[in-house]
Amino acid sequence: MKSIKILCTSILLYTLLGISNTYANSITPAINEVQLPQGQRTLSNVIFENREDRDIEILLNVYEYNPKTDQIIKDSKNIFLKADTDTFIVPAGAKRNIPYEIYPVENIEKGTYFNILVLSEVVNPEDVYINKGISQLVILHVVDQDAQVAGVTTSDYVPKIEVLSKGIPFLVPMKIKYTVQNNSNYVITPKGRIEIFNSKGSNKPEYIYINSDEEKIYPKEMIEETVTLNEWSLFDILYERVAIGNFTNGLDSKAVTVEKKINSYVYEILGILTVLVVAILLIKSLKEDLKKKN
Repeated sequence: MKSIKILCTSILLYTLLGISNTYANSITPAINEVQLPQGQRTLSNVIFENREDRDIEILLNVYEYNPKTDQIIKDSKNIFLKADTDTFIVPAGAKRNIPYEIYPVENIEKGTYFNILVLSEVVNPEDVYINKGISQLVILHVVDQDAQVAGVTTSDYVPKIEVLSKGIPFLVPMKIKYTVQNNSNYVITPKGRIEIFNSKGSNKPEYIYINSDEEKIYPKEMIEETVTLNEWSLFDILYERVAIGNFTNGLDSKAVTVEKKINSYVYEILGILTVLVVAILLIKSLKEDLKKKN
Protein backbone atom coordinates (compact mmCIF):
# COMPACT_ATOMS: atom_id res chain seq x y z
CA MET A 1 0.00 0.00 0.00
CA LYS A 2 2.98 2.36 0.34
CA SER A 3 3.02 3.95 -3.05
CA ILE A 4 3.09 7.22 -4.93
CA LYS A 5 -0.70 7.14 -5.12
CA ILE A 6 -1.00 7.08 -1.33
CA LEU A 7 1.35 10.05 -1.17
CA CYS A 8 -0.80 11.85 -3.70
CA THR A 9 -3.82 11.04 -1.54
CA SER A 10 -2.15 12.70 1.40
CA ILE A 11 -1.36 15.79 -0.66
CA LEU A 12 -4.97 15.82 -1.82
CA LEU A 13 -6.13 15.75 1.78
CA TYR A 14 -4.10 18.84 2.49
CA THR A 15 -5.74 20.50 -0.52
CA LEU A 16 -9.22 19.47 0.58
CA LEU A 17 -8.63 20.96 4.00
CA GLY A 18 -7.58 24.24 2.43
CA ILE A 19 -4.02 24.85 3.55
CA SER A 20 -2.98 28.44 2.89
CA ASN A 21 0.55 29.41 1.94
CA THR A 22 0.85 31.56 5.07
CA TYR A 23 -0.07 28.67 7.34
CA ALA A 24 3.38 27.08 7.58
CA ASN A 25 2.80 24.67 10.47
CA SER A 26 3.57 21.03 9.78
CA ILE A 27 3.04 17.50 11.05
CA THR A 28 5.25 14.40 10.87
CA PRO A 29 4.59 11.87 9.46
CA ALA A 30 1.90 12.83 6.97
CA ILE A 31 0.97 9.16 6.53
CA ASN A 32 0.93 6.50 9.23
CA GLU A 33 0.38 2.94 8.00
CA VAL A 34 -0.23 0.33 10.68
CA GLN A 35 -0.82 -3.42 10.67
CA LEU A 36 -2.82 -4.76 13.62
CA PRO A 37 -4.17 -8.25 14.43
CA GLN A 38 -7.87 -8.55 15.18
CA GLY A 39 -8.76 -7.81 18.79
CA GLN A 40 -5.60 -5.80 19.50
CA ARG A 41 -4.75 -2.12 19.84
CA THR A 42 -1.58 -0.07 19.73
CA LEU A 43 -0.18 3.39 20.42
CA SER A 44 1.07 5.80 17.79
CA ASN A 45 1.83 9.50 17.51
CA VAL A 46 2.08 12.56 15.33
CA ILE A 47 4.48 15.49 15.80
CA PHE A 48 3.05 18.99 15.35
CA GLU A 49 5.46 21.88 14.71
CA ASN A 50 4.36 25.46 15.34
CA ARG A 51 6.36 27.60 12.91
CA GLU A 52 4.60 30.82 13.82
CA ASP A 53 5.80 33.52 16.17
CA ARG A 54 2.88 33.11 18.56
CA ASP A 55 1.37 30.43 20.75
CA ILE A 56 -1.55 28.62 19.16
CA GLU A 57 -4.29 26.38 20.49
CA ILE A 58 -4.92 23.23 18.48
CA LEU A 59 -8.06 21.11 18.37
CA LEU A 60 -7.99 17.41 17.39
CA ASN A 61 -10.75 15.87 15.28
CA VAL A 62 -10.92 12.36 13.82
CA TYR A 63 -12.88 11.41 10.71
CA GLU A 64 -13.30 8.37 8.52
CA TYR A 65 -11.85 8.86 5.06
CA ASN A 66 -12.99 7.26 1.80
CA PRO A 67 -9.97 7.28 -0.57
CA LYS A 68 -12.12 6.33 -3.53
CA THR A 69 -14.43 9.33 -3.34
CA ASP A 70 -12.17 11.64 -1.26
CA GLN A 71 -15.08 11.90 1.17
CA ILE A 72 -14.50 12.90 4.80
CA ILE A 73 -17.14 11.22 6.98
CA LYS A 74 -18.14 12.56 10.38
CA ASP A 75 -19.67 10.47 13.18
CA SER A 76 -18.74 7.20 11.49
CA LYS A 77 -18.71 3.77 13.15
CA ASN A 78 -15.34 3.10 11.54
CA ILE A 79 -13.40 5.58 13.70
CA PHE A 80 -10.45 3.77 15.27
CA LEU A 81 -8.32 6.67 16.57
CA LYS A 82 -8.59 7.86 20.19
CA ALA A 83 -6.65 10.82 21.66
CA ASP A 84 -6.32 11.65 25.37
CA THR A 85 -7.02 15.33 24.86
CA ASP A 86 -9.12 17.38 22.46
CA THR A 87 -7.12 20.61 22.62
CA PHE A 88 -3.61 21.67 23.56
CA ILE A 89 -1.34 24.70 23.42
CA VAL A 90 1.81 24.73 21.30
CA PRO A 91 4.27 27.55 22.09
CA ALA A 92 5.70 29.62 19.25
CA GLY A 93 8.49 27.81 17.37
CA ALA A 94 7.98 24.62 19.41
CA LYS A 95 7.15 21.02 18.55
CA ARG A 96 4.55 18.90 20.29
CA ASN A 97 4.40 15.11 20.26
CA ILE A 98 0.76 14.04 20.21
CA PRO A 99 0.14 10.41 21.20
CA TYR A 100 -3.03 8.60 20.23
CA GLU A 101 -4.37 5.08 20.39
CA ILE A 102 -5.38 2.92 17.46
CA TYR A 103 -8.30 1.03 18.94
CA PRO A 104 -10.63 -0.62 16.39
CA VAL A 105 -13.94 -2.09 17.52
CA GLU A 106 -13.80 -5.68 18.75
CA ASN A 107 -15.84 -7.22 15.95
CA ILE A 108 -14.02 -5.43 13.11
CA GLU A 109 -13.48 -7.58 10.03
CA LYS A 110 -10.13 -8.11 8.37
CA GLY A 111 -9.49 -5.36 5.85
CA THR A 112 -8.07 -1.90 5.23
CA TYR A 113 -9.54 1.14 6.96
CA PHE A 114 -8.76 4.86 6.64
CA ASN A 115 -9.00 7.65 9.24
CA ILE A 116 -7.65 11.17 9.21
CA LEU A 117 -6.49 13.01 12.30
CA VAL A 118 -7.19 16.72 11.70
CA LEU A 119 -5.34 19.37 13.71
CA SER A 120 -7.16 22.72 13.49
CA GLU A 121 -6.34 26.03 15.09
CA VAL A 122 -8.92 27.32 17.55
CA VAL A 123 -9.39 30.93 16.54
CA ASN A 124 -11.89 31.48 19.34
CA PRO A 125 -13.60 29.00 21.66
CA GLU A 126 -16.76 28.83 19.54
CA ASP A 127 -15.25 29.01 16.09
CA VAL A 128 -12.96 26.26 14.77
CA TYR A 129 -11.77 26.73 11.20
CA ILE A 130 -11.17 23.35 9.59
CA ASN A 131 -9.94 25.13 6.47
CA LYS A 132 -6.84 26.13 8.43
CA GLY A 133 -6.14 22.59 9.57
CA ILE A 134 -3.57 20.00 8.62
CA SER A 135 -4.05 16.26 8.82
CA GLN A 136 -2.38 12.90 9.14
CA LEU A 137 -3.72 10.01 7.09
CA VAL A 138 -3.81 6.79 9.13
CA ILE A 139 -4.13 3.53 7.18
CA LEU A 140 -5.05 0.51 9.29
CA HIS A 141 -4.67 -3.04 7.99
CA VAL A 142 -6.55 -5.48 10.24
CA VAL A 143 -5.10 -8.97 9.84
CA ASP A 144 -5.89 -12.38 11.25
CA GLN A 145 -4.46 -13.07 14.69
CA ASP A 146 -2.84 -16.34 13.55
CA ALA A 147 -1.45 -14.77 10.38
CA GLN A 148 0.24 -11.84 12.06
CA VAL A 149 3.70 -12.93 10.93
CA ALA A 150 2.55 -13.27 7.32
CA GLY A 151 1.45 -9.63 7.28
CA VAL A 152 -1.27 -8.19 5.09
CA THR A 153 -2.45 -10.99 2.86
CA THR A 154 -5.68 -12.15 1.29
CA SER A 155 -6.87 -14.79 -1.14
CA ASP A 156 -10.40 -13.37 -1.38
CA TYR A 157 -10.14 -12.21 -4.96
CA VAL A 158 -11.23 -14.00 -8.12
CA PRO A 159 -9.36 -13.53 -11.42
CA LYS A 160 -10.89 -14.79 -14.67
CA ILE A 161 -9.89 -14.96 -18.33
CA GLU A 162 -12.51 -14.99 -21.10
CA VAL A 163 -12.18 -15.32 -24.87
CA LEU A 164 -14.65 -12.81 -26.30
CA SER A 165 -13.78 -13.54 -29.92
CA LYS A 166 -11.42 -16.08 -31.46
CA GLY A 167 -11.07 -13.89 -34.50
CA ILE A 168 -10.11 -15.06 -37.99
CA PRO A 169 -6.46 -15.98 -38.54
CA PHE A 170 -4.52 -13.20 -40.32
CA LEU A 171 -7.76 -11.25 -40.90
CA VAL A 172 -9.61 -10.44 -37.66
CA PRO A 173 -7.81 -10.08 -34.29
CA MET A 174 -8.64 -12.13 -31.24
CA LYS A 175 -10.19 -10.42 -28.20
CA ILE A 176 -9.50 -11.56 -24.64
CA LYS A 177 -10.93 -10.09 -21.44
CA TYR A 178 -9.62 -10.53 -17.91
CA THR A 179 -11.47 -9.58 -14.72
CA VAL A 180 -10.46 -9.43 -11.07
CA GLN A 181 -13.23 -9.41 -8.44
CA ASN A 182 -12.20 -8.18 -4.98
CA ASN A 183 -14.23 -10.09 -2.39
CA SER A 184 -12.08 -8.96 0.53
CA ASN A 185 -12.23 -5.88 2.74
CA TYR A 186 -8.75 -4.83 1.66
CA VAL A 187 -7.89 -2.36 -1.08
CA ILE A 188 -5.90 -4.40 -3.57
CA THR A 189 -3.83 -3.51 -6.63
CA PRO A 190 -3.83 -6.50 -9.03
CA LYS A 191 -0.62 -7.20 -10.88
CA GLY A 192 0.91 -9.95 -13.00
CA ARG A 193 0.68 -11.02 -16.62
CA ILE A 194 -1.10 -13.39 -18.98
CA GLU A 195 1.05 -15.49 -21.31
CA ILE A 196 -0.53 -16.76 -24.53
CA PHE A 197 1.30 -19.43 -26.48
CA ASN A 198 0.92 -22.43 -28.78
CA SER A 199 2.63 -25.51 -27.36
CA LYS A 200 3.03 -27.00 -30.84
CA GLY A 201 4.78 -24.00 -32.35
CA SER A 202 8.10 -22.29 -31.84
CA ASN A 203 6.69 -18.76 -31.99
CA LYS A 204 7.36 -16.42 -29.09
CA PRO A 205 4.44 -16.14 -26.65
CA GLU A 206 2.40 -12.96 -26.38
CA TYR A 207 2.11 -11.19 -23.04
CA ILE A 208 -0.70 -9.17 -21.49
CA TYR A 209 0.37 -7.17 -18.45
CA ILE A 210 -2.34 -6.97 -15.84
CA ASN A 211 -3.50 -3.58 -14.59
CA SER A 212 -0.57 -1.66 -16.02
CA ASP A 213 -2.08 1.59 -14.69
CA GLU A 214 -1.99 0.14 -11.14
CA GLU A 215 -5.63 0.90 -10.55
CA LYS A 216 -6.80 0.08 -7.04
CA ILE A 217 -9.81 -2.16 -6.50
CA TYR A 218 -11.90 -1.33 -3.47
CA PRO A 219 -13.80 -3.97 -1.46
CA LYS A 220 -16.55 -5.80 -3.38
CA GLU A 221 -15.62 -4.13 -6.66
CA MET A 222 -14.14 -5.45 -9.91
CA ILE A 223 -11.70 -4.40 -12.59
CA GLU A 224 -11.85 -5.61 -16.19
CA GLU A 225 -9.90 -5.02 -19.38
CA THR A 226 -10.35 -6.19 -22.97
CA VAL A 227 -7.17 -6.78 -24.99
CA THR A 228 -6.84 -7.24 -28.77
CA LEU A 229 -4.26 -9.72 -30.11
CA ASN A 230 -3.09 -9.40 -33.71
CA GLU A 231 -0.27 -11.92 -33.93
CA TRP A 232 -0.98 -15.17 -35.79
CA SER A 233 0.93 -18.26 -36.87
CA LEU A 234 -0.03 -21.29 -38.96
CA PHE A 235 0.15 -23.42 -35.82
CA ASP A 236 -2.71 -21.39 -34.32
CA ILE A 237 -5.01 -22.71 -37.05
CA LEU A 238 -4.27 -26.38 -36.42
CA TYR A 239 -3.48 -26.48 -32.70
CA GLU A 240 -5.09 -24.95 -29.63
CA ARG A 241 -3.47 -22.10 -27.78
CA VAL A 242 -3.25 -21.67 -24.02
CA ALA A 243 -3.61 -18.47 -21.97
CA ILE A 244 -2.01 -18.74 -18.52
CA GLY A 245 -2.48 -15.81 -16.17
CA ASN A 246 -0.51 -15.27 -12.97
CA PHE A 247 -2.37 -12.76 -10.78
CA THR A 248 -1.20 -11.16 -7.53
CA ASN A 249 -3.13 -8.79 -5.28
CA GLY A 250 -0.43 -6.21 -4.61
CA LEU A 251 -0.47 -6.97 -0.88
CA ASP A 252 1.55 -10.17 -0.76
CA SER A 253 3.69 -12.25 -3.09
CA LYS A 254 1.23 -15.13 -3.48
CA ALA A 255 0.02 -15.67 -7.03
CA VAL A 256 -3.21 -17.16 -8.34
CA THR A 257 -2.87 -19.00 -11.65
CA VAL A 258 -5.73 -19.08 -14.15
CA GLU A 259 -5.61 -21.15 -17.34
CA LYS A 260 -7.85 -20.78 -20.39
CA LYS A 261 -7.63 -22.95 -23.50
CA ILE A 262 -8.28 -21.37 -26.89
CA ASN A 263 -9.55 -23.92 -29.37
CA SER A 264 -7.92 -24.34 -32.76
CA TYR A 265 -9.76 -23.79 -36.05
CA VAL A 266 -9.85 -27.48 -37.02
CA TYR A 267 -13.61 -27.75 -36.57
CA GLU A 268 -14.18 -24.57 -38.55
CA ILE A 269 -11.93 -25.90 -41.33
CA LEU A 270 -13.76 -29.25 -41.33
CA GLY A 271 -17.08 -27.40 -41.46
CA ILE A 272 -15.95 -25.32 -44.44
CA LEU A 273 -14.59 -28.41 -46.22
CA THR A 274 -17.85 -30.26 -45.57
CA VAL A 275 -19.87 -27.40 -47.03
CA LEU A 276 -17.58 -27.27 -50.08
CA VAL A 277 -17.81 -31.04 -50.65
CA VAL A 278 -21.59 -30.98 -50.33
CA ALA A 279 -21.78 -27.98 -52.67
CA ILE A 280 -19.52 -29.70 -55.25
CA LEU A 281 -21.55 -32.92 -55.10
CA LEU A 282 -24.78 -30.97 -55.39
CA ILE A 283 -23.52 -29.01 -58.41
CA LYS A 284 -22.27 -32.23 -60.01
CA SER A 285 -25.65 -33.87 -59.41
CA LEU A 286 -27.49 -30.92 -60.94
CA LYS A 287 -25.26 -31.01 -64.02
CA GLU A 288 -25.94 -34.72 -64.50
CA ASP A 289 -29.68 -34.13 -64.19
CA LEU A 290 -29.48 -31.40 -66.81
CA LYS A 291 -27.56 -33.72 -69.14
CA LYS A 292 -30.18 -36.39 -68.85
CA LYS A 293 -32.97 -33.95 -69.61
CA ASN A 294 -31.13 -32.65 -72.66
